[in-house]
Amino acid sequence: MLNQNNYNGILEVNLDTISNNYINLRKTLKKKVCCAAVVKANAYGLGINKISKILFHSGCRVFFVSNMLEGIELRSILRKEKENNKAAIYILHGPSEKNLNEFKNYNLRPVLNSLYQLKKWEEYTLSENYKSKIAIHIDSGMNRLGLNRNEVDEIIKNKFLLKNFNISLIMSHLSNAEEADSPSNDSQKEYFDKISKFFPDSKKSLANSAATLSNSKYHYDMVRTGIILYIGSKFSNFSAKLKNSVSLKTHIISISEINKSETVGYGSTFKAKKKTKIATIPIGYADGFPRSLSNSGFAYINNKKVDIIGRISMDLTVVDITNIETEIGSEVIIFGTNSNLDDVAASGNTISYELLTNLGNRYKRKYNLKK
Repeated sequence: MLNQNNYNGILEVNLDTISNNYINLRKTLKKKVCCAAVVKANAYGLGINKISKILFHSGCRVFFVSNMLEGIELRSILRKEKENNKAAIYILHGPSEKNLNEFKNYNLRPVLNSLYQLKKWEEYTLSENYKSKIAIHIDSGMNRLGLNRNEVDEIIKNKFLLKNFNISLIMSHLSNAEEADSPSNDSQKEYFDKISKFFPDSKKSLANSAATLSNSKYHYDMVRTGIILYIGSKFSNFSAKLKNSVSLKTHIISISEINKSETVGYGSTFKAKKKTKIATIPIGYADGFPRSLSNSGFAYINNKKVDIIGRISMDLTVVDITNIETEIGSEVIIFGTNSNLDDVAASGNTISYELLTNLGNRYKRKYNLKK
């Protein structure tokens, strides 16, 4: 087994924090509201094996993933748990002609996003005499995925198109949930309410993480929480105590000093205005540390903020340590429990979702669990 010092960095995930975030979220919701967990993209880059298990043990029984491969992996993980048959797994991308059998084989539920998928699913279930719960995704204005308005009108006018379906969930997705005052939120909700009336026996879901926190009017029967389970939230008006569970640490491998007018990195994008002490750390864009943080991002050494200077390269990043007492081998915190991941991402004009999901395989993943 490799010593963790042989890795470029250590990605620490506090599973207790994720468990507490989920439990605290559930406590803030009305009893009838289900708190589902979104664990797509390898649980946002953190590792679906550990993450899904701790969420299951914390009481989560509804999960969402993107595609069939993720669904099969998740079901295989949960099959080792007691009462795993009570866990519903929805596949957001829905079925294709080539993976219909897998829904039955692995007890997965499709999210149907178009009339094409509706028809393919009906043909399959009738030919196999297979009854399964499904979700229907309504495009209420995001124009990305889901039945468009013409398709919705067609199924409402011709309800017989749905006679062979067991529709457990009607869902949609807000395009501007992070902006609580965006008028599009209300217009999407209005359309969702209008269409939902035609499905009185199905549960309703509109809220992603941001909508869950912004207003309870978006909660309906189910909220679909993702990133807030992992990194908490800056929403000050939400009662649940949600904390960041993730930290990324590396170390200094080189220290040197450059004179005024000398440059750093490819393209010489940083030019020293005075004598500057610099340190090199062994992570770069091959590790999912984006180039957009070049000359704008930051890290922490000895609890002091240090700026990233020059372009981030494939395996290396340089920071300004002029005012820091440190040495080769010293710990460098890229982000952690005391540094907001959203702020780190914003410094590179990106989002925490992208930063998390791009984290590479060259980090040692360390999971902390006391429960």
